[in-house]
Parts: sequence; structure tokens; C-alpha cells
Amino acid sequence: MRDQNIVAALRLMRRFIKVDPKKIVILPPSSGGSLGDQAMLDSTAASISRFGDVVLVAVPEPNTTLRTKLTYAPLNGGSKLDKLRAVKEILSAGTILFLGADVIDGAYGGDCRRLGVFDLFVRAGLRGACLGFSVSAKPGARAVERLLNLPPVPMHVRDRLSLERFDKLTGRKGILVADTAFQLRPEVTTPVMGQAIDWARAQRAEGRKVLVVNLGGWTLERMKGDGVAAVNTCLERWLGASPDRAVLLLPHDFKPAPVGDIEPLRRLNGMLAPQFPDRVHFVEPPFNTWDVKALAGEIDFSMTGRMHFSIACLGMGTPTIGIVYQGKFEGLMDHFGLDNMLITPDEASDPDVLLARLNETEAQLPELRERIAGKLPTVKELSWKNFAWLEQGRT
Repeated sequence: MRDQNIVAALRLMRRFIKVDPKKIVILPPSSGGSLGDQAMLDSTAASISRFGDVVLVAVPEPNTTLRTKLTYAPLNGGSKLDKLRAVKEILSAGTILFLGADVIDGAYGGDCRRLGVFDLFVRAGLRGACLGFSVSAKPGARAVERLLNLPPVPMHVRDRLSLERFDKLTGRKGILVADTAFQLRPEVTTPVMGQAIDWARAQRAEGRKVLVVNLGGWTLERMKGDGVAAVNTCLERWLGASPDRAVLLLPHDFKPAPVGDIEPLRRLNGMLAPQFPDRVHFVEPPFNTWDVKALAGEIDFSMTGRMHFSIACLGMGTPTIGIVYQGKFEGLMDHFGLDNMLITPDEASDPDVLLARLNETEAQLPELRERIAGKLPTVKELSWKNFAWLEQGRT
């Protein structure tokens, strides 16, 4: 009953607001987060800006600082008057897009309240769609209830495995796409990333293979024992076995420990750099997601627990080893036929197993690059499919 009253109030407000059918609202997956969130937002804002003005339901902060001109309409924080202005801005749009990402199914323990917000504005009269989301093997009950009660809007599922789960879970037909971040345009905009790219280029000019390592809270939480120490042991042996190898340590989530990447990678750098001072480099934040994608084109391969860093690498034709933990990496790698590029946290906890995977991947780099290059055009087409339907709404 409460939701019905809210919808009725929103519909009434919308009657007295000048509506711009070309204006498009983006509802982010979270209020703050990693460079993965920034990648999805920046690529989405840039893609839809060709169809109309862009409104972002967020406050200006590092991961919502984008390269596309837009209007901010935050529903969280601020005064009641501020929230009312944000509601008015949203209601003046013709379309609202929810970036479902990996939160839409409540797999992280939430009930995806943003899906409820999206639902209200769609019922209030905005055209809506959910973009680029995954469905895990263990979705949250409340989020599933929200999905089941959602009006019939286009549901763009970002991998085949998630699509099968979504269709079975809801009885609806989703649309197969790839992640919106495959549309991200690389660009170097920070001095620290320019230095990192120069370092990687210099290492490769000397005939070395450059491996980027990303390690963070979600991965470490699932590794047995001391995950940082295990990875250090592996990398010590990998670097020590050949002078033609180098390691670049890259945070991809700047939140504080235990969730983020900065603290564990600083610790890893403290272990490795004294032994290999010329062949280990830590990239000190802050930098942007488009900086990371530019870097991804200057390295040989990567190992990461962050799916969107893998997307940056694959989008630049660079092989990547994914440490899986939430059932979303599998769908990404399925797009490229690279199921063998995944490793579990348990396996990554064993330096012998991890080292064997690094050596195997290094030996296969030419073949892997060729396979990625062959699949990438199709994946980019699937990524654009998140937005292609908006063409129908142009006048």
C-alpha cells in the first residue's frame, strides 16, 4: 500500500513537470565503490549521451566523476528540499536505466533497494530498463521478490550463465549482452598512471614480460591463511626464476581495508620491492578507470580478483587470470571461451598452484591474445546492445 501511495504521488508530480522525453536517468548500482563502478557509469553516460541529456542519481565523488556532461540528482543525503529537487529532476526525464551490475540479485546480502527505487519511477511513468547485470547461483530472497514484481521492462543480462539463471528464476526472457564497460574509452589523465605506463613500456623494451597483480578484500577473505604471504611466495619464485619478468601492483578499489585493495598491495610491495627493486612497481592511487584501461593495453597479462579490471584487460586484448569468488567471472570468460583462465581462492592460496598457472599462462600468451582478438568484436557488439534500443525513442 505504501508503494502504491508513493507511485500515485510521483505520477501526480509528473503531471505538473515539463518532461523531456530525450532526458535519460542513470541509477547506479551503489552510492560509492570501486573503479568498476566508475567504468560502468562512464561508459554508460558516454553511450547514452548521443540520445539525450544525462542525469545521474548520485552525488559528485571520485567514482561518479565522469567525462560526460551530466546533471547530478542525489536521492541520498542532503535536506528534504534537496531530495525533492532530485525527484523532480528524475521525473522530468523520459527514461530511467538501472545498472544492475552484481547487486541486482542481492548476492552480497542486500535486498537491492535501488531496484525498488527503479520500480517506483517506472510505475510513475518513465520508460525503464535494467542494464548489464549478473545473477549469481545464490541470489537473495528479497531481491528476487523485487525482480519478480518488476513491471515488464527490458532486462539486459551480461553473460550467458546469468541469463540462464535469470530466465529460470523469474520465468521472464532476458536479453543477452556484455558488460557496459566494454564501451569504456581508454585515456591517460593522471600523472601517476602516466608514470606507470612509462615504467611498463621500459620493462617491455628491455624484453621483460609485465604482469599486473591486483589483490583485494573480497579475494583475500576467501583465501586460506595469509593470502598476501601466499601470493608473495609465488611472485618471489616467478620473478626469481627469470630476469625477464616484472610485476606491477595495481589497486582497483580504493576503499579502506578489509574491502579495498590499497593496504594489501602496499604490504605485498613491501615484501617484493626490496628483493626486486628494478622489477616491481606499485601504482599509488588516485587514478581513474579510463587510466587503468590505457595501462591494460601496455602490459602482457594480469591476475586479479576484480572483474572490471579483467574487462579492461580483455577490452584491450590482454589475457587475464581471474580469481573467482561470486560466480560472475565465469560468465565473463565464457564470452571469450577462456574458462581455463579462472582460479579459485583456495587454489590461489597455494603458491605452487598459483605459480603453475602463471607459468602456463605466460607460455600461452600469443595464443590467448589471438583468441581474445577474435572474440572481442562480438563482445563489443553485445555490450552496445545495452543501449541500441534507445535509438527507437529518438524523435
